Amino acid sequence: MLKKNIVQEVLNYIENHIDVNINIDDISLFTGYSRRHIQTIFKHHVRMPLGLYIRKRRVTRASIYLRLTSMNVIDISSKFGYDSQQSFCREFKKAAGITPLQYRRSSCWDFSPLLAEFNFNRVDVGSFQICTLPEGYVSGHMSHQEIAIPTNKDILESRWNTIINHLNSQKQNIWSISEYNAHKKHSMRIKLSSIIGIHKKEVNKKPGDHAYPSGVYARFSFRCNKEEYSKYSKHIYLSIFPKHRLKRRTAPDIEVFTYNGYARSENALDCEYYIPVEAVPNKN
Repeated sequence: MLKKNIVQEVLNYIENHIDVNINIDDISLFTGYSRRHIQTIFKHHVRMPLGLYIRKRRVTRASIYLRLTSMNVIDISSKFGYDSQQSFCREFKKAAGITPLQYRRSSCWDFSPLLAEFNFNRVDVGSFQICTLPEGYVSGHMSHQEIAIPTNKDILESRWNTIINHLNSQKQNIWSISEYNAHKKHSMRIKLSSIIGIHKKEVNKKPGDHAYPSGVYARFSFRCNKEEYSKYSKHIYLSIFPKHRLKRRTAPDIEVFTYNGYARSENALDCEYYIPVEAVPNKN
């Protein structure tokens, strides 16, 4: 248990200092243990060498900024503690196989270079299915928000409460369509466009209806509460997508929350999460 606690402290230290050029000597100094001891117990629990884990987490965080913000490459390399833009580009290309600019401009988002933060208490969303959805409509109010990375807890709580309110007022399943884009004016912010409402079966679009496109989606089903909500989506994108080499195509995420009677904010909800993927992957 003591060794596990030490590893958790190291994991927390890495996440809190990922934007500086930390190394194993820094972690050894932080914990008071020798380099060899820290490396040994870390690899035993995480199943990955400490140095490699640090490099992969830095590339992961940088990848998210490349895809979701308009920060230029030199600022991203500086933010995550690289000595220069050239060293960042070399390390990124080694991990992703392409340059940071190529990664940013790609028509799809390849998650294979990404690595989720290791967590001893992992969430479980079970298996997923690849399915094809026809074009559909959600009738609801569109909202636009500017959000930072990582997302503020107040925004997540507000979104959860909005879903709860819709379930109770509509007394039927609630659908959400969400798109994330780089903010054009604020380089470190993301523009979130979201519709929360009810699904429409009518073929003809009516005023107030918002379309989602037909195509191939990865479908996840899980049950979560307010505290678990963001953890599940993070686990899907940073653990399941890289493991199965899923590539996200440009289209909105779709969530369907099941109406099971009156819901309270502290209740757990059943959710189906559809994420647009470029092609059917080989899960074997």
